Formats: sequence, structure tokens, C-alpha cells
Amino acid sequence: QAHSQYRIPPHTETCLLRYAAEYDIDYVLVGTRERGSYAVDTEWFDANLRVVYRNAQLTVYKIAK
Repeated sequence: QAHSQYRIPPHTETCLLRYAAEYDIDYVLVGTRERGSYAVDTEWFDANLRVVYRNAQLTVYKIAK
């Protein structure tokens, strides 16, 4: 199920927040592995979640609750 969060359908915010609440998820990590394995829309993540850490290989997003 975790990999489904990286694909951005129109209802993603609802899905992401639902999974975050259900599994008590506070952060989303997007690194080279995720970018290589999934179609990650980093623009969506940047626009909708707060970046708490970023370097060349990894971005950590905070999920607002």
C-alpha cells in the first residue's frame, strides 16, 4: 500500500490523509529509490506538504494532521 501514495490521482490528498490517519504516518520520505521505482510527482508533494528536510537524494515531507 505504501507505494500507492507516490502515484498522484485526483483524490490523492484524501487517500494520503486517510492512510496517514489509519497507519499513524507523520512523514513521507521521497528518495532516489522511490523516484526510481514509482512515478513520483514531487511538484505535488512540494505544493501540498511541508518539506522538513531535503538534500540531493532525499526529501522528507511532514503530513499535517
